[in-house]
Amino acid sequence: METRTNLTRSGEPIPPGYQQLWEYSSPLIAIHSFGHQIMRALQLVARVDPKQVNFTVVKELGENNNYTGYFYDTSDGGNGAAEAVFKHLPKLAGAARAIARDCNCDTGCAKCLIQHGCPDGNTALLKQMGLLLLDAIASGRSETIASTGT
Repeated sequence: METRTNLTRSGEPIPPGYQQLWEYSSPLIAIHSFGHQIMRALQLVARVDPKQVNFTVVKELGENNNYTGYFYDTSDGGNGAAEAVFKHLPKLAGAARAIARDCNCDTGCAKCLIQHGCPDGNTALLKQMGLLLLDAIASGRSETIASTGT
């Protein structure tokens, strides 16, 4: 990733929030950040209570760095709330992108990225990585995501 290369070359101490780039794989950070950002926009776009849906990332079996993100209903047996993510995904991506870009933080904060009750403890998150996926989906370039493996 370009940001990691630039930070390494600068010789400066790594700013807070960017350490994640050395601790976790880029695909994990991108997918996890994207999921959190979509969750942030869920109530605004789909009128779904964010407590009814959660998101987690699972590493796929095998030696490669493949991850899958899952939106799921939080109630036993499901309530259909997670379906709203797929029904409204382009709108959610656009709203989440606007929230993240309008936020004045550098790497992500409680306003645009951090999620209370995150099953993964809010690790492997970086606002800019999620924005890459949000930009692709909001602009209709989601086929780029699949072809790059990001």
